[in-house]
Amino acid sequence: MKNTFKFVLLASLVVFAAACGKKNESGGGNSYGNLVSNNSQLTSSSLDAVGKFNQWYKSNTEGGSPGVVGNYGLDYQSSSATVDGNCEERELFGFLPYWYCSGSGSNNNNGGQFDCRVTLSFSNQSLKVNNPTLKKIYEGKMGTLVNATQVGSLITLQFQKSNGFVVSYKIDTNYHSSFQPVEMTDSETGSVDRLVYYTMNSSLITNLPICD
Repeated sequence: MKNTFKFVLLASLVVFAAACGKKNESGGGNSYGNLVSNNSQLTSSSLDAVGKFNQWYKSNTEGGSPGVVGNYGLDYQSSSATVDGNCEERELFGFLPYWYCSGSGSNNNNGGQFDCRVTLSFSNQSLKVNNPTLKKIYEGKMGTLVNATQVGSLITLQFQKSNGFVVSYKIDTNYHSSFQPVEMTDSETGSVDRLVYYTMNSSLITNLPICD
């Protein structure tokens, strides 16, 4: 299904975080772990969100959905965007520059064909380390953290890559850690991958690759 939408290039988040941020003086040995450096300019609300993520990552607490152990197939809806060159420079709060672009995009849902599989279990120790993406996020290997938010059970972490573009990961703590992140966005490619379905039907997931 084709659709048209507008989006803001997220690379400007670096400027936004630096202009509005509060310097963190706590260092790498604090509750923020490897996600926050000594010279970080993250806001206090971003630091709070990072602290919540780290606390969740290190705990054995798992979301209640789904609540049955076993193998699951995950189905991601993929969206993509292509900038059509119709961009203009605007200002946020009257002084922060950013680019506003129009473009065309498409949503691709593969009709119930599941993409990969995970194994869901529970333990008295944290299982998040078994999720490769969560482990890289926690170890600060996704880039430079430029923004973090928490709204209810949803934690969003945004990282600047070495080429200046921003990748975003959404983690919904209502769901088991093996299902995380529930959404991934890359401003360089305009791609969005969002978890939309899961199944325990063995006939649908037997030959699926393990989610990475």
